[in-house]
Amino acid sequence: MNRLRTFLLCAIACLAGCTSSLKFQVVLNEGESIKPGDIVFVDSVQAGQVDSVGNEAGDKVANISITANEVKDRLRVGAVRVPEPGRIQINTEAVTSNDRMLSHGARIPTKTKLVYMMEQYSRGSGLVTVVVAIVALIVVYLVFKGLMGALTTIVAIAMAALTAQVFHQKIVPWVVEVYAKLGPPPEVMPQTPSTAKTVAGKVVGDMNATIQDLMSQFPPPAIVAFAVVGFVSLVIYLIILGRLTSRMRH
Repeated sequence: MNRLRTFLLCAIACLAGCTSSLKFQVVLNEGESIKPGDIVFVDSVQAGQVDSVGNEAGDKVANISITANEVKDRLRVGAVRVPEPGRIQINTEAVTSNDRMLSHGARIPTKTKLVYMMEQYSRGSGLVTVVVAIVALIVVYLVFKGLMGALTTIVAIAMAALTAQVFHQKIVPWVVEVYAKLGPPPEVMPQTPSTAKTVAGKVVGDMNATIQDLMSQFPPPAIVAFAVVGFVSLVIYLIILGRLTSRMRH
Protein backbone atom coordinates (compact mmCIF):
# COMPACT_ATOMS: atom_id res chain seq x y z
CA MET A 1 0.00 0.00 0.00
CA ASN A 2 2.78 2.38 0.92
CA ARG A 3 4.59 1.56 -2.31
CA LEU A 4 1.45 2.27 -4.34
CA ARG A 5 0.93 5.55 -2.52
CA THR A 6 4.54 6.56 -3.14
CA PHE A 7 4.23 5.66 -6.82
CA LEU A 8 1.06 7.73 -7.20
CA LEU A 9 2.61 10.74 -5.46
CA CYS A 10 5.67 10.56 -7.73
CA ALA A 11 3.46 10.25 -10.80
CA ILE A 12 1.40 13.28 -9.76
CA ALA A 13 4.55 15.30 -9.04
CA CYS A 14 6.02 14.32 -12.39
CA LEU A 15 2.82 15.22 -14.20
CA ALA A 16 2.66 18.57 -12.44
CA GLY A 17 6.28 19.28 -13.31
CA CYS A 18 5.76 18.38 -16.95
CA THR A 19 2.67 20.54 -17.36
CA SER A 20 3.82 23.54 -15.34
CA SER A 21 4.64 26.72 -17.20
CA LEU A 22 7.94 28.57 -17.18
CA LYS A 23 7.80 32.23 -16.21
CA PHE A 24 10.06 34.91 -17.71
CA GLN A 25 10.20 38.63 -18.39
CA VAL A 26 11.02 40.63 -21.49
CA VAL A 27 11.64 44.36 -21.68
CA LEU A 28 9.34 46.19 -24.11
CA ASN A 29 10.29 49.19 -26.20
CA GLU A 30 8.30 52.38 -26.00
CA GLY A 31 5.26 52.23 -28.23
CA GLU A 32 5.05 48.44 -28.42
CA SER A 33 1.42 47.33 -28.38
CA ILE A 34 1.87 44.12 -26.39
CA LYS A 35 -1.03 43.22 -24.12
CA PRO A 36 -2.02 40.34 -21.80
CA GLY A 37 -3.18 37.30 -23.72
CA ASP A 38 -0.91 37.91 -26.71
CA ILE A 39 0.82 34.79 -28.01
CA VAL A 40 4.51 34.24 -27.29
CA PHE A 41 6.59 32.49 -29.94
CA VAL A 42 9.83 30.56 -29.46
CA ASP A 43 11.67 30.02 -32.74
CA SER A 44 8.40 30.93 -34.51
CA VAL A 45 6.56 28.14 -32.65
CA GLN A 46 3.53 29.13 -30.57
CA ALA A 47 4.82 28.47 -27.06
CA GLY A 48 2.90 30.52 -24.48
CA GLN A 49 1.30 33.84 -23.77
CA VAL A 50 1.71 37.23 -22.11
CA ASP A 51 0.36 37.14 -18.54
CA SER A 52 0.67 40.83 -17.74
CA VAL A 53 2.34 44.07 -18.75
CA GLY A 54 3.66 46.60 -16.26
CA ASN A 55 6.58 48.72 -15.11
CA GLU A 56 9.47 47.42 -13.06
CA ALA A 57 12.71 49.19 -12.13
CA GLY A 58 11.91 51.91 -14.65
CA ASP A 59 11.38 49.46 -17.53
CA LYS A 60 8.19 48.50 -19.29
CA VAL A 61 8.09 44.71 -19.02
CA ALA A 62 5.91 41.85 -20.14
CA ASN A 63 5.55 38.85 -17.86
CA ILE A 64 5.26 35.75 -20.01
CA SER A 65 4.58 32.07 -19.43
CA ILE A 66 5.85 29.24 -21.62
CA THR A 67 3.64 26.14 -21.71
CA ALA A 68 4.80 24.28 -24.83
CA ASN A 69 6.92 21.37 -23.59
CA GLU A 70 8.79 21.00 -26.89
CA VAL A 71 10.50 24.39 -26.48
CA LYS A 72 11.20 24.46 -22.75
CA ASP A 73 14.58 22.77 -23.00
CA ARG A 74 15.75 25.43 -25.50
CA LEU A 75 15.23 28.29 -23.06
CA ARG A 76 18.79 28.54 -21.82
CA VAL A 77 21.36 31.28 -21.41
CA GLY A 78 21.84 32.65 -24.92
CA ALA A 79 18.15 32.90 -25.80
CA VAL A 80 17.23 36.41 -26.92
CA ARG A 81 14.15 38.36 -27.85
CA VAL A 82 14.14 39.97 -31.29
CA PRO A 83 11.42 42.67 -31.43
CA GLU A 84 8.76 42.13 -34.07
CA PRO A 85 5.61 44.23 -34.56
CA GLY A 86 2.74 43.05 -32.38
CA ARG A 87 4.34 39.87 -31.07
CA ILE A 88 6.96 38.51 -28.71
CA GLN A 89 9.48 36.34 -30.54
CA ILE A 90 12.22 34.52 -28.64
CA ASN A 91 15.06 32.97 -30.65
CA THR A 92 17.27 30.18 -29.34
CA GLU A 93 19.49 29.51 -32.35
CA ALA A 94 22.64 30.47 -30.43
CA VAL A 95 21.79 28.13 -27.52
CA THR A 96 23.64 24.85 -27.02
CA SER A 97 22.86 21.88 -24.79
CA ASN A 98 25.79 22.87 -22.57
CA ASP A 99 24.31 26.27 -21.72
CA ARG A 100 22.65 26.80 -18.35
CA MET A 101 18.85 26.77 -18.17
CA LEU A 102 17.23 30.16 -17.59
CA SER A 103 16.12 30.63 -14.00
CA HIS A 104 12.49 31.16 -13.07
CA GLY A 105 11.48 34.79 -13.63
CA ALA A 106 14.67 35.66 -15.51
CA ARG A 107 14.69 38.53 -17.98
CA ILE A 108 15.36 37.40 -21.52
CA PRO A 109 17.67 39.95 -23.15
CA THR A 110 16.58 41.85 -26.24
CA LYS A 111 18.64 42.39 -29.40
CA THR A 112 17.71 44.40 -32.46
CA LYS A 113 17.03 42.40 -35.61
CA LEU A 114 20.09 43.88 -37.32
CA VAL A 115 22.48 42.91 -34.50
CA TYR A 116 20.91 39.47 -34.20
CA MET A 117 21.14 38.70 -37.92
CA MET A 118 24.75 39.92 -38.07
CA GLU A 119 25.65 37.59 -35.21
CA GLN A 120 23.91 34.67 -36.90
CA TYR A 121 25.59 35.33 -40.23
CA SER A 122 29.00 35.53 -38.56
CA ARG A 123 28.70 32.05 -37.06
CA GLY A 124 30.69 29.38 -38.90
CA SER A 125 27.83 27.33 -40.38
CA GLY A 126 25.71 30.40 -40.97
CA LEU A 127 28.56 32.12 -42.78
CA VAL A 128 29.04 29.09 -45.02
CA THR A 129 25.33 29.10 -45.88
CA VAL A 130 25.49 32.78 -46.79
CA VAL A 131 28.60 32.29 -48.93
CA VAL A 132 26.98 29.38 -50.78
CA ALA A 133 23.84 31.47 -51.35
CA ILE A 134 25.90 34.38 -52.73
CA VAL A 135 27.81 32.07 -55.06
CA ALA A 136 24.51 30.55 -56.23
CA LEU A 137 23.11 34.03 -56.92
CA ILE A 138 26.19 34.95 -58.95
CA VAL A 139 25.86 31.76 -60.99
CA VAL A 140 22.14 32.41 -61.56
CA TYR A 141 22.87 35.96 -62.63
CA LEU A 142 25.60 34.93 -65.08
CA VAL A 143 23.46 32.16 -66.56
CA PHE A 144 20.20 34.05 -66.91
CA LYS A 145 21.45 37.51 -67.85
CA GLY A 146 22.24 36.22 -71.35
CA LEU A 147 18.82 34.57 -71.67
CA MET A 148 16.61 37.23 -70.09
CA GLY A 149 18.78 40.30 -69.77
CA ALA A 150 20.64 41.69 -66.77
CA LEU A 151 17.83 44.00 -65.61
CA THR A 152 15.18 41.26 -65.60
CA THR A 153 17.48 38.93 -63.67
CA ILE A 154 18.28 41.61 -61.08
CA VAL A 155 14.56 42.35 -60.65
CA ALA A 156 13.86 38.64 -60.10
CA ILE A 157 16.64 38.39 -57.50
CA ALA A 158 15.37 41.52 -55.69
CA MET A 159 11.79 40.20 -55.64
CA ALA A 160 12.99 36.82 -54.35
CA ALA A 161 14.98 38.49 -51.55
CA LEU A 162 11.94 40.56 -50.55
CA THR A 163 9.71 37.48 -50.58
CA ALA A 164 12.19 35.57 -48.43
CA GLN A 165 12.40 38.44 -45.94
CA VAL A 166 8.60 38.57 -45.57
CA PHE A 167 7.83 34.84 -45.43
CA HIS A 168 10.91 33.00 -44.14
CA GLN A 169 9.80 33.12 -40.49
CA LYS A 170 6.79 30.97 -41.40
CA ILE A 171 9.16 28.26 -42.64
CA VAL A 172 11.40 28.27 -39.54
CA PRO A 173 9.21 25.80 -37.56
CA TRP A 174 9.49 23.30 -40.42
CA VAL A 175 13.27 23.66 -40.46
CA VAL A 176 13.33 23.12 -36.68
CA GLU A 177 11.24 19.95 -37.13
CA VAL A 178 13.64 18.68 -39.78
CA TYR A 179 16.59 19.33 -37.46
CA ALA A 180 14.79 17.45 -34.68
CA LYS A 181 14.24 14.45 -36.98
CA LEU A 182 17.85 14.51 -38.13
CA GLY A 183 19.05 14.51 -34.54
CA PRO A 184 22.02 16.44 -33.15
CA PRO A 185 25.02 17.13 -35.39
CA PRO A 186 27.85 14.59 -35.15
CA GLU A 187 30.07 15.09 -32.15
CA VAL A 188 33.64 15.90 -33.01
CA MET A 189 36.75 16.06 -30.89
CA PRO A 190 37.71 19.62 -29.99
CA GLN A 191 40.52 20.82 -32.19
CA THR A 192 43.66 22.45 -30.87
CA PRO A 193 45.79 24.87 -32.87
CA SER A 194 48.08 23.10 -35.28
CA THR A 195 51.55 22.35 -33.93
CA ALA A 196 52.98 21.47 -37.36
CA LYS A 197 56.40 22.91 -38.02
CA THR A 198 55.85 23.70 -41.71
CA VAL A 199 53.57 26.41 -43.10
CA ALA A 200 51.70 23.85 -45.21
CA GLY A 201 51.18 21.65 -42.17
CA LYS A 202 49.76 24.55 -40.18
CA VAL A 203 47.41 25.53 -43.02
CA VAL A 204 46.13 21.95 -43.32
CA GLY A 205 45.71 21.72 -39.56
CA ASP A 206 43.77 24.98 -39.39
CA MET A 207 41.55 23.94 -42.30
CA ASN A 208 40.83 20.64 -40.59
CA ALA A 209 39.87 22.43 -37.36
CA THR A 210 37.52 24.72 -39.30
CA ILE A 211 35.86 21.80 -41.07
CA GLN A 212 35.41 19.96 -37.77
CA ASP A 213 33.83 23.08 -36.26
CA LEU A 214 31.39 23.43 -39.17
CA MET A 215 30.43 19.76 -38.94
CA SER A 216 29.56 20.13 -35.26
CA GLN A 217 26.66 22.55 -35.81
CA PHE A 218 23.70 23.06 -38.10
CA PRO A 219 23.18 26.43 -39.82
CA PRO A 220 20.69 28.65 -37.94
CA PRO A 221 17.10 27.69 -38.96
CA ALA A 222 16.25 31.28 -39.92
CA ILE A 223 19.11 31.43 -42.44
CA VAL A 224 18.16 28.05 -43.92
CA ALA A 225 14.51 29.13 -44.16
CA PHE A 226 15.53 32.39 -45.84
CA ALA A 227 17.69 30.53 -48.36
CA VAL A 228 14.97 27.97 -49.18
CA VAL A 229 12.22 30.59 -49.64
CA GLY A 230 14.58 32.80 -51.60
CA PHE A 231 15.65 30.00 -53.95
CA VAL A 232 12.14 28.71 -54.62
CA SER A 233 10.71 32.19 -55.18
CA LEU A 234 13.67 33.09 -57.40
CA VAL A 235 12.96 30.13 -59.68
CA ILE A 236 9.28 31.11 -59.85
CA TYR A 237 10.05 34.76 -60.61
CA LEU A 238 12.61 33.83 -63.26
CA ILE A 239 10.04 31.63 -65.01
CA ILE A 240 7.30 34.28 -64.85
CA LEU A 241 9.51 37.19 -65.91
CA GLY A 242 11.14 35.05 -68.59
CA ARG A 243 7.77 34.31 -70.16
CA LEU A 244 6.68 37.94 -69.92
CA THR A 245 9.93 39.10 -71.52
CA SER A 246 9.57 36.53 -74.30
CA ARG A 247 6.01 37.67 -75.07
CA MET A 248 7.00 41.33 -75.10
CA ARG A 249 9.77 40.63 -77.60
CA HIS A 250 7.35 38.87 -79.91
